[in-house]
Parts: sequence; structure tokens; C-alpha cells
Amino acid sequence: MISTPYRWHTVKLSGLNTNITAQYGTTEANWPDNKLKETENDSSIDFICLFFHHPPFSELWKEINNSDAGTVYVNNVLFPIIKKYTKVQQINLQLKK
Repeated sequence: MISTPYRWHTVKLSGLNTNITAQYGTTEANWPDNKLKETENDSSIDFICLFFHHPPFSELWKEINNSDAGTVYVNNVLFPIIKKYTKVQQINLQLKK
């Protein structure tokens, strides 16, 4: 779920919970989608800065925590939602194997 957004001038800051189980995935995904849509349509906001509860890319997440959907949820559910909005600036990271 997206946290209550904090506004700083023309920037909106929000955090996303990335500890999601499949049972609540759709509900949790609808919340940021709706909030990001509202912000995208707000002409007084230039940028949206999102941060995650856990890093979106992690080699150890699935090894340490197997009680949630982990990086699969973030990459397959949250990122497609986030990428729809132009005010969210994404930093692309490539993991070296």
C-alpha cells in the first residue's frame, strides 16, 4: 500500500509496501494506481518520488523471506503500474550476475 503522500513544493513523496502476499496483491496494487493517477492529473505536482519498503531488486530477498511475493510482485505488478505515469522518474538498475 502506498503511504500517505508528503508534498515538498512541486514534488510528492510516497512509500510503497513491498511485503505483499498473493492474497492481497490486487487490493494493494489498486491503491498506488489510484493515487498515482490522481497525482498525475494534478498540475501543481511536477514529480513523484516513490520509495519501497524493501529494494525492488534483491538476490537475497527470496532466500531470506519466503512469506510474501517479494521481488516477483514488485517487478510483475508494481513496476507496470508505476511505468504508466510520466511524473514518476524511474532509475533503471541492471544487476550483474
